[in-house]
Amino acid sequence: PTLLRVPPILPLWLAIALFLILLLFVQSQRSLLPPFRSQFEHFRFSVDFYFYDCYNVSKERWYDNMNEKALASFRNSTLGFVFQSYNLINHISVLSNVEMGMTLSGKSIRYRKKKALEMLKKVGLEKHIHKKPNQLSGGQMQRVAIARALVNNPDIILADEPTGALDSKTSVQIMELLKKISKNKLIIMVTHNEE
Repeated sequence: PTLLRVPPILPLWLAIALFLILLLFVQSQRSLLPPFRSQFEHFRFSVDFYFYDCYNVSKERWYDNMNEKALASFRNSTLGFVFQSYNLINHISVLSNVEMGMTLSGKSIRYRKKKALEMLKKVGLEKHIHKKPNQLSGGQMQRVAIARALVNNPDIILADEPTGALDSKTSVQIMELLKKISKNKLIIMVTHNEE
């Protein structure tokens, strides 16, 4: 897997429009959607699981009969999110922030702690596990967010401007980390960084 980039000459509004056209095309290949469903409902599995439908003779989507709890569990184990603003909880430790990604998965406390420590070591923050996010630099907070995204071993990482709030040196470090991760995971990233 490689990083998906929007060419720097492509305006953001045009990139968004092209993406929405792609989503509409994918949805039109399935069925017409009721007009008043939420935007997330439209997007939920559009692009990623379109290809599963190509091989499904009955044209019934495998996730149509899943309830909300099963869908949430599936998203929790299949998707990892990295945000520009980190979305860390400031009043709990770095370790607890990473463990938070596994809270809904029903794993034991011992397993969550072990896996969180493993991920923090992978991103180079094993010495900062007891610090609060506001005691870290921007690059360190982003690495905590990446560790949290990876902790459930998702197949897909969605990264929204992961280097947008960082200085250029730290941005390069985060991009190198994401490139390393992309050798084993699909990373879909939105960025304005030309490099």
